[in-house]
Amino acid sequence: MKRLAVTVALLVVLAVPATAQAAPFPSRLNFAYSLAIDYWGQTPQACASIDKQIVPAGSLGNPLTGFAISGRATQPATSAPPGSVNCVLLIDRAYAEPIIFDLLCAVMVHNVGHLLGKEHSEDPGDAMHESIPVPELCNVKGRQATRLYMLRMKLHWLKRQKSGDKVDQIRLQTRREVSEEAKRFWSPVS
Repeated sequence: MKRLAVTVALLVVLAVPATAQAAPFPSRLNFAYSLAIDYWGQTPQACASIDKQIVPAGSLGNPLTGFAISGRATQPATSAPPGSVNCVLLIDRAYAEPIIFDLLCAVMVHNVGHLLGKEHSEDPGDAMHESIPVPELCNVKGRQATRLYMLRMKLHWLKRQKSGDKVDQIRLQTRREVSEEAKRFWSPVS
């Protein structure tokens, strides 16, 4: 009986699709989405709605090649009337780490391109190429995200140190740096 219960439980877990474990975009992914919209200079008009989900790492793998896929998006036909398609935008959780924001941004730019109806390109420098090159906009935000992440780690470490004039001074300066870098990161690229 116990073996049957474990077998049934295992079958239920295996039968649940990966997207059932998906979650809505956190603020960082929504920000990457807005940067992608800025990159293309337009919003996906054919999409009546866009279900934006972050999915478990590796769940978007390509069964034909065995390679992981960073994201997947509905690609409406270019002739689709405005608001006629319920679109989906899935991003692999592995790309959601703050330390690799440049890659997340590039994946978002590529997949928003699909939402706009764009096909893959043969040009390796094109954002719609399958290798997904990193646009300069994403490089800039990636550097800011990395600096912000490192400053936050430094501040976390400083908070665990004994208070003293020098430590308190460095802690205060680091708080200011975190605040300034956060403002830079969360602002649009001009």
